[in-house]
Amino acid sequence: MNFESLANELLLYIFKFLRTDHLIYAFHDLNSRFYSLLLHHFTVYGIDSRLFHYNDFVIMCEKYFPTMIDKLSSLYLSQKEDSLKLFNQLDAHGFAVGQFIQLKSLSLSYLSEEQIMGQIMFALPHLINITHLTLQHCSLPQSPGSVSEEQINARPFINCIWKLPKLTHCYFIKTFVYRFSSAIFTEPTVISSSITHLFLFGVHDDSLCLDRICETTPKLQHFSESFLDLNISQVPRFPLLSMTSLELSCTGSGSSLLHILQWIPNLYRLKLKDISYTNGHEWESCISNHLPKLKIFNFQMEGRFSRNETIDAQVDNVLNKFRTRFWLDEHGWFIACYYEPTNRSFYLCTLPYVFDTFQMRYPLLYKSTCPNEKNDQTFDAVRRLVYGVQSMNDCPSSDIRFYKLETLEIKVALSNYFWSIVPALNNLTSCTIASYDNSPECINQLQLLLSRATRLTLLRFSGHSRDISIENLLLETNNASIKRLNLQTNFISYDEEQCVRFSHTRLAMQCEELHIRVKNRISICYLIKTMYNLRLVYMKYDDDGYDSLSPKTGNEKCDTISWLWEQLIGIRRFVEITGCYKSAVLRLS
Repeated sequence: MNFESLANELLLYIFKFLRTDHLIYAFHDLNSRFYSLLLHHFTVYGIDSRLFHYNDFVIMCEKYFPTMIDKLSSLYLSQKEDSLKLFNQLDAHGFAVGQFIQLKSLSLSYLSEEQIMGQIMFALPHLINITHLTLQHCSLPQSPGSVSEEQINARPFINCIWKLPKLTHCYFIKTFVYRFSSAIFTEPTVISSSITHLFLFGVHDDSLCLDRICETTPKLQHFSESFLDLNISQVPRFPLLSMTSLELSCTGSGSSLLHILQWIPNLYRLKLKDISYTNGHEWESCISNHLPKLKIFNFQMEGRFSRNETIDAQVDNVLNKFRTRFWLDEHGWFIACYYEPTNRSFYLCTLPYVFDTFQMRYPLLYKSTCPNEKNDQTFDAVRRLVYGVQSMNDCPSSDIRFYKLETLEIKVALSNYFWSIVPALNNLTSCTIASYDNSPECINQLQLLLSRATRLTLLRFSGHSRDISIENLLLETNNASIKRLNLQTNFISYDEEQCVRFSHTRLAMQCEELHIRVKNRISICYLIKTMYNLRLVYMKYDDDGYDSLSPKTGNEKCDTISWLWEQLIGIRRFVEITGCYKSAVLRLS
């Protein structure tokens, strides 16, 4: 069947499963019918620029924005790579963010220039239909001085957000005022009439208080925060009656947390991660007396066993406090304890496990209050596993199973224990190998992993010793899905001979995105000439003798870019080369 013979409705249905950049690459400029279909799809489902190449956004500005800029419902602008220059392109084509007047969802990431953030601030009052706003890895306006001065400088931007009349969901992801490595949330001074869901991820502000947030966000129903450092001064001054859902990842004493929760009586859903151990009787008392509406309760707690009693006895003692009628009969909340006898650390969590990340530093023994334990041992919510279990011949068997991993970080050599807990890698797209040796067993296990991960696209090597040669990095695997390689580490710079050997490996031949550190920048020229599928290169280079071969302008950034253009002109077509001190990003067509 001819693809173009499909009905428009079916084509639009297929479009929903494809990224914006893939749609442009596959269907742009085919004919008027596909142009109309793309226009309709972008208008309804929005545009996501996170994986754009430079030309992709130029196409959007020239061909699509003129028709739909005042109709678009969703827009994601990401400038993770400076070479994209999204806002320069918008300005060059006569557009401004404030013209997207029908936007309901706006996401901005990796915006650091104060001028750009100023443009966003002046555009926000025009975007009166926005219901969802996300700021990720953005730098809020700030000036040198004290924390309070910087917060004051950022406050007009925050106030603009709080004034949006229809905004209901607001996400701040590592977007704060930074001072001495601390992320400080700038509290607004105006009242939002609409925000019901607020998410703060990456904040390290021990002065943040829920009651002050609720004063300026009186309709707040859900609050989520990571890295909250709890102390007794954060106990609210009045009941927070509007809040029904709370998520916290926090440090500090369990008693401080219990005191805070007593002031949120209408909680229906509570999710807590990385909190200090608090026993089941204390939780039961707090919930029974202060949280009568709580129905959904998930937690992950950490603690350490004492040396005065056997581990088994202490595990039973911990779990027995969660075996009362309150836990098992009234609520049906089952608790698991994962522990390792020699380490004396333990994790306590609700079942089933609902968090997206799990770290394993040693083989875990397991007990729970669940009468049918094996039914709750599949960790289907986990998408990222950090595996650091040392290989042992006497590892105990485990009922833990991870079936839906998308990201895997390997810190030790793999063993049969790993395969007992990770029986399938069908969804794995990213793998970081952070520990590596040249032993046949290690190589065989990693080769087996790569052969089973049929959807793996990103392979990253990190943390290796200086004597690991490039030909030992499993680059001859038959996995055809791996298109992105990251060989940049803190320890290894590859010389010309190593780069030549690398360029002839199977993974290098199919690589489209490469991160690499080289001793001499001439090696990058060789890689670009021989790796025909490359579209994006992130290079770092050491001091080398080739610097003396090119004229100096006093600006190393310009010298590097000019030198690369001269070396590669006529060899490959370039979209753009950008650079900074001893590094460069090359985009190829």
